[in-house]
Amino acid sequence: MDDLFHSLIHGFLASHGLETDEDATGLSFITDDLSVFVMAHPGREGWLMIELQIGAEDVPNEALSAETLLLLHSMNDIARFEHDWIITVGRENTIYLHCSRAIASIDVATLTDVITDGLQRCESLRTLLRAREGAQPLPASSAPAIPLGSDSFIILRV
Repeated sequence: MDDLFHSLIHGFLASHGLETDEDATGLSFITDDLSVFVMAHPGREGWLMIELQIGAEDVPNEALSAETLLLLHSMNDIARFEHDWIITVGRENTIYLHCSRAIASIDVATLTDVITDGLQRCESLRTLLRAREGAQPLPASSAPAIPLGSDSFIILRV
């Protein structure tokens, strides 16, 4: 494993008052029923991947209509120049929000900020999906107003 990545993981754990594990290969924790994973990027050496997961139990089947999936796709398209968070839908209606960062360009404080940003985005996305359950079709020109805000933070599980 990359020494910078290993150092970042250990620094993150230490900054949150947790014991470090010499064999840690990433982070995995749950907060507000959202799963968070930080790992070495599987396809880009020297990069890390941050992935947040909204479980299928949080996403009503009706919320993932073709129209809603098109809305998520449009959100990815609109936001692609603003940030590098990407929304994907996995098996069994699991929603993922993920981004990548060069390990050399990130420190513990920045990692904490990126995770916090991702948690806020997930909470907004979860709110949108819950609101879409049984919702009427959106007019083609309307863009969803996604309220941000989650004061909760991290309970780590390594």
